[in-house]
Amino acid sequence: MAVDAVLSPGPSVLHVVGLQAPITKALPWSAIVEVPCTRTELDNLCRSLGNSFDLDARGEVREIRDGLYGETSRFYPARGKYYLFNTCDTWTARMMKAGGLAARTDPFSTRSAGSVMAQARHLAAQRTQNALQP
Repeated sequence: MAVDAVLSPGPSVLHVVGLQAPITKALPWSAIVEVPCTRTELDNLCRSLGNSFDLDARGEVREIRDGLYGETSRFYPARGKYYLFNTCDTWTARMMKAGGLAARTDPFSTRSAGSVMAQARHLAAQRTQNALQP
């Protein structure tokens, strides 16, 4: 079943989690990368995130089932197919790119969460350094 999920394109989902506390308190174990961005970049990111949901016939988002993290966690159908070269790591890199970062979305650059996080740290540091230069 795992091999089939990786090699045979299948439906994809978005796992959405609502947080009450600031993200650093709600997910203290997570590697969080802060990226300075313009309002336009944030708007582009939000638009891309919204466009990731697969809408029903009425144009509405529909819940598939409860998520993994309590009352504010849900799974929703997503656009696109999930397979070896289009994983959650690829999606994350595409969202970084939509937000204005020069993220690479090729299979080698998105082969793991670690490789995508390394990209995020590098691009955020680069952006922060450029913002500090006169």
